[in-house]
Order: sequence, then structure tokens, then C-alpha cells
Amino acid sequence: MLGRALHSVKPGLRAVAQQLSRPLSVAAAAAVTADQKPTIYTSPRPNVTIPKQDLYSFIFDPSLSKHAHRTASVDGVTGEQYSFAELQAKVDALAAGLTKLGLKKDDVVGIFAPNHIEFGVVFLATARLGAVLTTANPTYTAEELKFQLEDTKAKFLVTLPELLPTAVEAAKGTAVQALYVLGPNEVSGKAKTVTSLFSSASSLPKIPEFDPAQQDIVLPYSSGTTGQPKGTQLTHTNLVANMLQHHDILYTANNIDPLNESNICTLPLYHIYGMTVLLNSYRMRQKLVYCGVCSTRFLSLIRYFPAAAQV
Repeated sequence: MLGRALHSVKPGLRAVAQQLSRPLSVAAAAAVTADQKPTIYTSPRPNVTIPKQDLYSFIFDPSLSKHAHRTASVDGVTGEQYSFAELQAKVDALAAGLTKLGLKKDDVVGIFAPNHIEFGVVFLATARLGAVLTTANPTYTAEELKFQLEDTKAKFLVTLPELLPTAVEAAKGTAVQALYVLGPNEVSGKAKTVTSLFSSASSLPKIPEFDPAQQDIVLPYSSGTTGQPKGTQLTHTNLVANMLQHHDILYTANNIDPLNESNICTLPLYHIYGMTVLLNSYRMRQKLVYCGVCSTRFLSLIRYFPAAAQV
């Protein structure tokens, strides 16, 4: 293949390309390495101080009390919304319910759904318990989803009613003990709603002790372009650090007050970029508008939430 490519290169460059295509001897490679001085590239921005803190505590820190009344989440389709105080209450209620189901530190919960206003509640409730959320592409076939469920040994699976047939088929023969659906309507005989799990926060255990730099929080999967999709282990500290970097380069460096911003999230939340948008919005006490990949809806939402648009 290289030989054919060289014929399209000018004669002078062809000789250089031929020379570069020859592998270095071990001695020559060692000599090159020894003579090289390391080049260190640094950011023009100051270092970011990363706290040794779990994600739940980082988002719902004491500063939240000043913004408890602010709108945290908006459903771009139905218009449903709730405040930061309501968000934390929902997260705690679900974490208490999951505890009653037997979910504990290091257990895995799967979510197989497009962007939905309850996505963040499931994410943060799982994190609150030291468990791990594995996010699956909602366009997966049953076979593709089954591979991820088996690979992660997920104990519970959350989806949408319209995706339930695929989820049920995929869960057969896996470690999944029960399926739950997002939204207000259960699917009789097959899946209860996530909100049906809500339990009194008085039964919520303390956040388990763990090293946030070592404790996995989310396990998204690659697209599988080079074989089967592969899980990517991300820790609490990974996400906290990324959030702080995002805040510095986007807001601090540009003298922007994040409280004046809204985010319309069309990025898929099963992907780490979408997750970062979700978490940053909550940490910055911004209004997060959940929106699917629909250009018409996105453009209409900009009219009502014009401060900022995240695509």
C-alpha cells in the first residue's frame, strides 16, 4: 500500500518517504531517544485544584442552599421542571429505594435510554451509593445491549417504555434482576417506574467510604469500531477534575458568570461529553434543558432559553 502511495508523491519527497518508511535499528532508536530532550507543554491557565471528594458531595455541597430555589432541570418536550432542592430530594429518594433493593458499592446499574429529565436523577443516585452506572446507546439491538449487560454484570436496567422490548430480550440470561422505566407510566407486568422506587431519605445510608480517585462511577462503552465495544472506567475524581477544567476554561477565563447561563443538552447522555454537560450544569447551578437530537425542537428551545446553547 505504501509503495502505491509513493508513486503519487513528487520524486524529491519520494526518497524522503522511502527513508522514513524503513524501520530504525534498536541501536539507532535508542540513540535518538537518548539525544532527545523532553518537550513539556503547559497550559496558559493556572493549575486546577482538585478536591478529594466524591461526585455527589461535590455537586450537592453547602453552597447549594443559596440556589435551592433555582430551576435545575427542564424537560424540553413536556415542559416539566424541578428546582435544585427538588433534584436533590429525588436523588436521595431514589438512592434510598435502590438501597432497599440491595444495591451497594461497586454494583452496576445499566441505563438504556436517550436524553430524559430523570437521567440525572438515576446517575447521581447511583453515584451516591458508590455504585457504577453503565450507559448504553439507545439505538443498540438486543444482542448489542446484552453484550454490555453481561460484560458489566449489571444488576438493574433502566430504560424507556418504548425501548422495553429490546431491553427485556437483552436482559435474558444476564445478571439483571429487574427492569425499570423512566417517566410516569409503568408497563404492566414488565417494568415499574423509577419513581416507584422512591423511598424516605431517612432510610438513606451514609455515603460509603472510598477513595474517589480509585472508585469507579460510570462505565460508558466505546462504539466498537475495532471489535466489540469496550468499557471505559471513569472515577469520581476523573469527572470532578473534568468539571473544574471545564469551568475554568469556559467561564473563569472568559469572565462569564455561569449563573446567567442555560444549557440545552442535545448531546447524548450515554456519552461522556453529554454527561459532562449534565454534571457541569448542576454544579454551576445552571438550568439544564433536556433535549433529544431534534433540530426543530432545539431551535425552538433557543427562543425560550437563549443565554447559552450546548450542542
